[in-house]
Amino acid sequence: MNVIQKINIALAGNPNCGKSTLFNELTGARQTIGNFPGVTVERNEGQTLYQGRKITFIDLPGVYSLSSFSDEERVAAEYLTQVNSDLIINIVDAANLERNLYLTLLLKELNKPMFVVLNMIDVAKRRGIEIDVAALSRLLGLPVLTAIGNRGIGIKEILAEIIELIDLKNNNLKNGNPNQNEQENEQEKKEALNEISWLERESKRQNDKTSKEKHCHSCQQGNCCEKCQSGIAWQTAKDIARYKEINRICIHSVQSLIPLEPNRSDLLDGVLTNKYIGIPVFLLAMYLVFQLTFTIGQFPMLWIENAFNILSDNIIASWPEGQWPFFKSLLVDGIIGGVGSVLVFLPNILFLFLAISILEDSGYMARAALLCDRWMHKIGLHGRSIVPMLIGFGCTVPALMATKMLSDRKERLTTMFVLPLFSCGARFPIYAMLIPAFFPLQWQGPVLWLLYLIGILLAILVAKLMSCFFPKNDDIPFIIELPPYHFPTFRSVGIQTLKRGWQYMKKAGTIILGISIVLWFITNYPGLSADQKAKFEQQRSLLLQNVQNEETLRTEMSKIDNEETQKHLSNSYAGRLGQMMEPALLPMGFDWKIGTALVGAIAAKEVFVAQMAIIYSVSNTENESTGLAQILARNYSPLTGFCLLLFCLIASPCMATFAMMAKESGSWKWAIAQWLLLTGIAWFLTTITYQLGKQFLA
Repeated sequence: MNVIQKINIALAGNPNCGKSTLFNELTGARQTIGNFPGVTVERNEGQTLYQGRKITFIDLPGVYSLSSFSDEERVAAEYLTQVNSDLIINIVDAANLERNLYLTLLLKELNKPMFVVLNMIDVAKRRGIEIDVAALSRLLGLPVLTAIGNRGIGIKEILAEIIELIDLKNNNLKNGNPNQNEQENEQEKKEALNEISWLERESKRQNDKTSKEKHCHSCQQGNCCEKCQSGIAWQTAKDIARYKEINRICIHSVQSLIPLEPNRSDLLDGVLTNKYIGIPVFLLAMYLVFQLTFTIGQFPMLWIENAFNILSDNIIASWPEGQWPFFKSLLVDGIIGGVGSVLVFLPNILFLFLAISILEDSGYMARAALLCDRWMHKIGLHGRSIVPMLIGFGCTVPALMATKMLSDRKERLTTMFVLPLFSCGARFPIYAMLIPAFFPLQWQGPVLWLLYLIGILLAILVAKLMSCFFPKNDDIPFIIELPPYHFPTFRSVGIQTLKRGWQYMKKAGTIILGISIVLWFITNYPGLSADQKAKFEQQRSLLLQNVQNEETLRTEMSKIDNEETQKHLSNSYAGRLGQMMEPALLPMGFDWKIGTALVGAIAAKEVFVAQMAIIYSVSNTENESTGLAQILARNYSPLTGFCLLLFCLIASPCMATFAMMAKESGSWKWAIAQWLLLTGIAWFLTTITYQLGKQFLA
């Protein structure tokens, strides 16, 4: 029996070098997402089978060096020096070779099996850059391959080179002394780690005023003693030597014919990053995303809704009359009604994620971050804060994790406080249910765009308010690399969209399923007493005896059924809780049914949709098949619908956000303060909107 050899490969490179695109091409859909141990830096891992070998690729964070100043650099340095990976693949942007080679030399000093991939070689050629690959390989002393990641060119050559180097490594181990080689490699790794992190440790020692270590007076004043100066001089000399080596390599391997006219990216940036029209263009782009999401998504959404209706009808028709009514109601109303009402919005979710992935992969999202930088300073935040805010449009939890990139405590707390105001993907099912229910098609896109805009404006106001309570610190410059514009790759965008869609489906099949069952139970129990049931049965009997007209009988019987179901709902645990909340809900235009669903939304925002479906599957006794949107439109006004959208936008972050806020802020008091602040703002603004709207429409 042949044992499949397992190979671990580390992919390392600068940000925007196309590393993740190559990772997607190498691994396809065989990927897992997690965090590196001890930090919230995302870890992408994928596998592929090639020539009987199982190759595992680790997509390391994009870094410029291994200095360990940031979590990303620390993760990359620790993984490369401490984890026993079989091979390092250094992905290099061929169009920016000189800058990328600094990391290449650092990786080479680790003395591990390695080769270089010149990615985006087509972009380099379009810019008039000619690279002598053979000369570059000879000067680096490493194998060098070329690739065009977004077209899948060079993938087979990369896999073949992996096998060749691994076989060479295995042969060397067989012919030499494995134990001695391992000891030498371990010593080399320790020396490399000590070298690349020396300056970072010195900087921390100098800046840590509360440290118990003794420093000379000069060091305490921000200067360096003779010993420190000699150490920094040594590190500086090493860097100078590296840059001289990079210059020598580029002179002998690169020919650059600088074009006289601006390239395509420069021309586009002249418009898209213009200080006057850049922001309106960004808002217009997001508006088009939301409008297309509804316009295209309504058709598959209707197909899924019809499929779930057919499934429920078939189960009801085939279920034995009078047998196991508990399980019948649980399956049809609880599981199918709850989970199905969330999954019906999967097409909208996929289209939204697809559009955002295209904007990210094309290079435009980096421009959006740059555009917003100067505006962020006006509200007391740094330009880096825009990055977790953009992530917040997908999910608030990873956005809170991303605030680790903010070194200033004040800025980090302020950013975390306002992140829930950026509409996450979990709110989108609420929008997708309520907006079509209360607004015609031509208004659906503008209303959704307005909600996102309101969230952004509120975030600005809250951030400005919070900045008044923190002392102002010196600004740290915002540095972000703008990648060249390029057409997004179908494979990369598709994988990102499907991954996010699958996460949404898993949430529907686990968390929302469990919550739907709980909410179904508290909506249906304890139910009516025996006396109450007997009273309604008596009314039906009298009606059958005294009314002969069939149409009148059906109408009156429907009234009795509705009265019974309303009594059943109000007597349930959920109904009792909603009625307790009703005095606070009435000023916003909400009834106890909406209040019951809002309680469920505290666990997860999507649960609001599931709970409304469960409530109205109980209360809707009509014979015809009626969608939830039609039922809501019949029971509530468009003003109430908009107020409900506004409240769900602002109020009560979900439990996952609450827990992550406590973890990342280091205290439960910040999480509680955030929850109370946002819920209070939501109640106040929604009440004002409803009361003014009611007066205006009267």
